[in-house]
Amino acid sequence: FMLASPAFAADATAQAFTDNTFVDKATIGNLFEIQSSQLALQRSPNADVRAFAQQMIADHTQAGRDLNATVADSRSNGALLSTALPNRLDDKHQTVYDDLTKADAAHFDAAYMDAQDKAHQETIALFKTYAANGNNPRLKRFATATLPTLQAHQNHVDALLEKGTDAR
Repeated sequence: FMLASPAFAADATAQAFTDNTFVDKATIGNLFEIQSSQLALQRSPNADVRAFAQQMIADHTQAGRDLNATVADSRSNGALLSTALPNRLDDKHQTVYDDLTKADAAHFDAAYMDAQDKAHQETIALFKTYAANGNNPRLKRFATATLPTLQAHQNHVDALLEKGTDAR
């Protein structure tokens, strides 16, 4: 919850994140993972890519539930988060998603896996930064608890890229 385009070139570790910024970035990244993976299920003929996409949908749907519960718990315990959770992609994620929808069939898997590689690199950096430096203890626990799953996703992406799923 987060690529090949220059839009994803920002170094998440160089930024200081407020609680709201972390929640917004994590939510949008999660939405991107789910939406792009739903697209992969529709478009990819590759069984390995489709299995990966299904796993992304399941894991990121659960992460979204966990984040929503953490935010609700923070609000009810006085650690107010002032903004509503985003319910759509931001411009940079929307651009990457739109590019995926336009990718021709022969290059879709490559574009999807490249987007997953970059998204997970960005998301891992975001979660590591917040886990180490965040202000909200509940959100820090969420970030810390979610990191192993995100790192497993990155390892899966790396394995698919090495296997040669036409991803590069």
